[in-house]
Amino acid sequence: MSKAFHTLTVREVKRETPEAVTVSFDIPENLKEAFRYQQGQYLTLKFTFDGEEVRRAYSMCSSPIDDHIAVTVKRVEGGKASTYINNELKAGQSVEVMQPDGRFFTALDPDQRKDYYLFGAGS
Repeated sequence: MSKAFHTLTVREVKRETPEAVTVSFDIPENLKEAFRYQQGQYLTLKFTFDGEEVRRAYSMCSSPIDDHIAVTVKRVEGGKASTYINNELKAGQSVEVMQPDGRFFTALDPDQRKDYYLFGAGS
């Protein structure tokens, strides 16, 4: 089944560092099911700059039980999407967002308790 893009409203853009912001999106009631996700999945955001479609995938940094969904974006030198998100995106604006995707997760079952260690790196 193909994932679809939906127009979401930016709830908040929070400056985390001089070069990174966390963007939170409101999820309308009719899209709650489509945007349910598991730990380790990501969102793809779609923008158009000077007629060119640009898609970028970002890991979610919110909890699956939150009433919103969030990603943190570090500005990349020369990056169209990351620069726009860091410098221009504001609360109340709309962004095209694909439903969560990715298979880097494990099923969590309280009766099957295990210790997990995760080491992550990147920008």
